[in-house]
Amino acid sequence: MPNTYNTKNSQEIAAELKSIKINRNTKIITMDIKDLYVNLPIQGIIKSTKYWLNKSSNNEEIIKQVLNILQTIMKQNYFQYKDKLYQPEKGIAMGSPISSTMAESYLQYIEGTHIKQWWDAGKITYYRRYVDNIIIIYDTTKVQDIITEQEINMDNNLQFKMTTENNNTINYLDLNLKRNESNLELSIYRKPKNTDTTIYYQSNHPYEQKIAAFRYYINRMITLPITERSKIEEWNTIISIATSNGYPKRIIHN
Repeated sequence: MPNTYNTKNSQEIAAELKSIKINRNTKIITMDIKDLYVNLPIQGIIKSTKYWLNKSSNNEEIIKQVLNILQTIMKQNYFQYKDKLYQPEKGIAMGSPISSTMAESYLQYIEGTHIKQWWDAGKITYYRRYVDNIIIIYDTTKVQDIITEQEINMDNNLQFKMTTENNNTINYLDLNLKRNESNLELSIYRKPKNTDTTIYYQSNHPYEQKIAAFRYYINRMITLPITERSKIEEWNTIISIATSNGYPKRIIHN
């Protein structure tokens, strides 16, 4: 099973997707984990951490100490509302320095106990997760025509919102995936509610801050394995965003 750790960025995932060979029986679904941090079970995190510690160390005393410290930290999950303090029965603090690590530890644990069996049986062609966004490519000759949310639901504590293809097209992260007969055609995706607003050119900000967004847009356009047509469309979009935010075209061209 491939490593699903969330250090993979959209460029790396795009390169993987571009290389995948598909056929008429291939289907693609994406899933979002709803309200991930507030729904993570504390005891589940303790259990998954213990599992990973046992895999990497044989020192029972150190493992015991780490788990005791972690349990103490997990229990310090308080929040204030209308001058009253509350302690949720589940969930981890979104602002805690260790929350992202604990979430990743738990998600990889349940992936190993649920998704791995699908992968080992050859039912899943591709599986990747970026934090709480999941993409799955599978063969309908090996599983039923459409995977349901109930079948793919890996954990009762988490809610998965599934999206299926629309006219052989689906979006994942900032990518638009169009399924052809043998491969995937990639282009850049922007959400419908995207305002294309950046720091205005005449604002009193350092130049490097103002131009940073456009450096990112252009770098993404160049590095993603998108079609030439998509690159032209994206370049026109970048110019349009720059113009609407007061930037001279010559700056973007430079």
